[in-house]
Amino acid sequence: MIIKKEVLENLPEYLAYVGMDKSLRMTDKGMLLTLIGMPEDFSFNADKLSASVREAAPTVRYSLNRLETKGYIRRKTIKDSKNRLFVRGDLELYFPPRACSAEDKTGAEEETEASVSAG
Repeated sequence: MIIKKEVLENLPEYLAYVGMDKSLRMTDKGMLLTLIGMPEDFSFNADKLSASVREAAPTVRYSLNRLETKGYIRRKTIKDSKNRLFVRGDLELYFPPRACSAEDKTGAEEETEASVSAG
């Protein structure tokens, strides 16, 4: 699932902000535009995304990592109730970008399907 409510509510400002951010590479800006255009029910997976944008999976992952470090996105991996099998990946876009906490720097957040259903 791609969560982008904050971005869509402020789309003109968001696009201007992203366009002026000199710390982003063109690949990162294109990735943000692609994510905005994806359906919200898209089960996020870097390999699946790379196939839809015709970019190599390592390029997609590298761009996503940069965007996460800069606070533009946050990823969550949802696993089954036994915390073993991948169920889906969620991604949230932020505007304005949010500072990356120490927890975020350790990698994508993981949750179980039961905790997501309960919360």
